[in-house]
Amino acid sequence: NVCLKGTTLTYVLQDNVIVLKPTIPQKTVKEVLLKGKVVDEKKEPLPGVTILVKGTSVGAVTDANGQFAMRVPETANLALVFSFIGMEPKEVAYKGQQEFYVVMKTAKEELEEVVVTGYMKLKKESFTGNTTTVNKDQLLKTNNKNVIAALQAFEPSFRIKDNKLFGSDPNSLPEFTIRGEGSIGMNRGLEMEKARRSQRTSLKDNPNLPIFIMDGFEVSVQKVYDMDINRIESMTILKDAAATALYGSRAANGVVVVTTVAPKPGELRVTYNFNAGVELPDLSDYNLCNAWEKVEVERLSGKYIAESGDPGMQLEKDIAYNDLVNEVRRGVQTDWLAQPLHNVFNHSHSMNVSGGVESIRYSLDLNYGTHNGAMIDSYRDNVGVGLNLDYRNKSWLQVMNSISFNVTKSQDSPYGNFDTYAKLQPYWAPYSNDGELLETLKDSKTTNPLYRAEKLGSFSGRSRLNDLTNNFSINIYFTKNFSFKGQLSMTRTDSETKSFSDPKDPSFKGSPTRERGTLTTSSDKGFTWNTNA
Repeated sequence: NVCLKGTTLTYVLQDNVIVLKPTIPQKTVKEVLLKGKVVDEKKEPLPGVTILVKGTSVGAVTDANGQFAMRVPETANLALVFSFIGMEPKEVAYKGQQEFYVVMKTAKEELEEVVVTGYMKLKKESFTGNTTTVNKDQLLKTNNKNVIAALQAFEPSFRIKDNKLFGSDPNSLPEFTIRGEGSIGMNRGLEMEKARRSQRTSLKDNPNLPIFIMDGFEVSVQKVYDMDINRIESMTILKDAAATALYGSRAANGVVVVTTVAPKPGELRVTYNFNAGVELPDLSDYNLCNAWEKVEVERLSGKYIAESGDPGMQLEKDIAYNDLVNEVRRGVQTDWLAQPLHNVFNHSHSMNVSGGVESIRYSLDLNYGTHNGAMIDSYRDNVGVGLNLDYRNKSWLQVMNSISFNVTKSQDSPYGNFDTYAKLQPYWAPYSNDGELLETLKDSKTTNPLYRAEKLGSFSGRSRLNDLTNNFSINIYFTKNFSFKGQLSMTRTDSETKSFSDPKDPSFKGSPTRERGTLTTSSDKGFTWNTNA
């Protein structure tokens, strides 16, 4: 060692022989500490993000706070690759920074656009028909109470005809069209208008009504109208010859395809939705005379001047006029339009329980909704329960069964029609000087509608509808392009409607005692089934 000191040589002993060889300098590898934090677009830390040195298997994983730290050899073009499920991979080069701060973005995968026809799902580019598809989120943003009214905002050809005869009556179904209006099957003129006035709940025999297909089965418009909007996955409107090709002549007015939310596999999930709204009557469009104005209008029109000039007749006219003036002066100023109306708070609740595994899935739906009308004591309440089962055997068999039971209770307002109140005189007082409701008003001919509604037990249009439906379907996939689909639907309905006029109603005065009062009852029970393959 002393002899070789200061040289670039060294030695080794091999069989007691000293062998000289050059010294190989040892290279020292410099390490760097890489640390930092990974967050998402909302600046929330991301735990479990995989971090690899580019081109190697050296790496680390972020902790619960999204932080990481590791030592790696310093090399040229050193870079880190960050990856996480549901996020876009990101590569960050090392340029001597002390810490990394990485923001990862959500991966946006473009879904293949399809058209749901009720029979099958077709790629949008292969479907030549004219369609409009609306999902649940879009429906909720537009109208969270009436799914039919919500469709009008997305499809210009889907038009709802305003029926001012019924106003905000909760039991009046809207009349609407998709492909225009025709007159075949219904007479024009007074007969059509009479039918339209009575189409409050079923829209029966309306030749302009499209058909509704829910999960491959035809349903009534009333069922869709009363349906909980949170159960809907999407709605597709088919409106041209493609609809007729699929469903025949019954689709001449278009088809509305409703797809409900299907059960999803995974852990037990419970979802609750609550919707609420306030309905406030708006009378600003009505510009009717108040009591003073109405008396003055009648005076100027000559109502209180005897046409014959008979002094006795004129005296009666003067007494009637002065009597009305005294009524107004003592404070009679009846706003009849506001009497049968009130502000209402409507609300609906729905709960979904779902889960299962890939082979068998289940979903339980519960819903309750109340819709009170602006007219006092008019309402339409819905209660429903549904159970969906979905069995799948690998990729060749799918069996689904859906059973639901829905109850709808409704009633018309006992205060009668709103137009009745527009015809009543503002100088007529509904109450006596003692604060009691009068049976008849000032003219002794007109029945006080408030007395009829509040003092008698009369009611109108009190109905109950029970609907039990079971839908069964089976899909067998022989190949990717060849499959068999069979469906069986059974529906049991039971409805009853009652209207009652109290025997004490002033309209029965003068009638024999046994002929006072009426009770009208109508009921309908039906069982329908259909199958197709």
